[in-house]
Amino acid sequence: MAAKRTQNDERYSKSTYIPNHNGQGTRRKSVSGTTGHNPKRRGPNPILFRTFSVLLSAAAVLLAFGLVLRGSFSESVPTKSSGSNDVSLSISSDVSSFESSKTSSSTSDKGAGEDTSSETTGKDVSSAKEADESKGEVSKPTEESKNSSKPSSEETHPAVSSEASGTSSSSKHEESSAPPVSENSKNPGDPYPDLYVEKPEYTPHKPGDKVVYLTFDDGPSDYTLPLLDVLDQYGVKATFFDVGIRTDVAEKAMKETVKRGHVLAVHSYTHDFRSIYQSPNAFLEDFKKERDYIRSVTGVEPTIFRFAGGSINGFNKGTAKSIIKEMERRGYTYYDWNVDSQDATGNNIPTQRIYNNVIQGVKGKDKAIVLMHNTNLKRTTLEILPSIIEELQRMGYRFDVLDNTVEPVQFRVPG
Repeated sequence: MAAKRTQNDERYSKSTYIPNHNGQGTRRKSVSGTTGHNPKRRGPNPILFRTFSVLLSAAAVLLAFGLVLRGSFSESVPTKSSGSNDVSLSISSDVSSFESSKTSSSTSDKGAGEDTSSETTGKDVSSAKEADESKGEVSKPTEESKNSSKPSSEETHPAVSSEASGTSSSSKHEESSAPPVSENSKNPGDPYPDLYVEKPEYTPHKPGDKVVYLTFDDGPSDYTLPLLDVLDQYGVKATFFDVGIRTDVAEKAMKETVKRGHVLAVHSYTHDFRSIYQSPNAFLEDFKKERDYIRSVTGVEPTIFRFAGGSINGFNKGTAKSIIKEMERRGYTYYDWNVDSQDATGNNIPTQRIYNNVIQGVKGKDKAIVLMHNTNLKRTTLEILPSIIEELQRMGYRFDVLDNTVEPVQFRVPG
């Protein structure tokens, strides 16, 4: 009995007495196992839980709606930066066009007497630019290109070529903003009223007449007079497409070139591909400066020219067609080549390589226009020239100069 009570005492000590409405109590086991009040354990409040869930859901919906609204707004309204770029491009192009048309008559007339630091150097142009002159596909001119120099009542400004591949949006904008060029020199709106020459009919090439036209680009240089001496030695005449190098040596070489019966023609003034091929107007401005320079030094009026890098190159894909059309409309004839010495692929290319390129290129052609270069970094071209002339003479070829009566060799214009 004593042991039982002890167990009951222990049981009672681990429970809590709770009175009921009858005054009698019940005992409930304590969670802690000790005597005292033990409130009933309560679960999570369902009302608070539901309220909190509703608030979270509402916040998520509002956040999603805000993101959607923000995305729709950003797509429908242009950003400030894009608009400012467009305005800047338009303003810069229009200002450039205005300044070009405003100063074309004054700066180009001064060009023959002015000097710049980049123009007084006798250094060679970059080999990357020269390498472009070895590209292009040759095709004979069509009847349309032969007659394109005749003014047309519909041609009041150079057309913008949208057909040529590789035209960027900026180059299109610059070309379209160029001042219109009139259809003839009597139009007072023409910024270059004296850039017109008479264009005679081509002299037909006689079948079996084996002729070579030696041409030298990028001069004058320190090697011009030695080149002329070699040509004189063999009784050969050649064509020199010069750039705007302003030194006493250069001007003496230009005068000697004309005096000895060779043809001096325009290549470009700056040889800056990125600048001169921006638009027909940019090309005309550069062309006029070199034309004026040649005329002031030698008294010769050039009627032919060669595009820097050839008529089709990596810098004029978007403007070549319109520039060619405008230059032919003014009566000028341009000449590419069908034999490349490849002396522009590097400085002082080995003589044997130049020799092989020329001789192999001429073989099988009755009419060969040979591309060579005349710069201070083309010594090997001068050194191998006697051997080239001797071999071509042995092969039965004669030599002549290019003028606007010679039907040109021209690269095929895309589009």
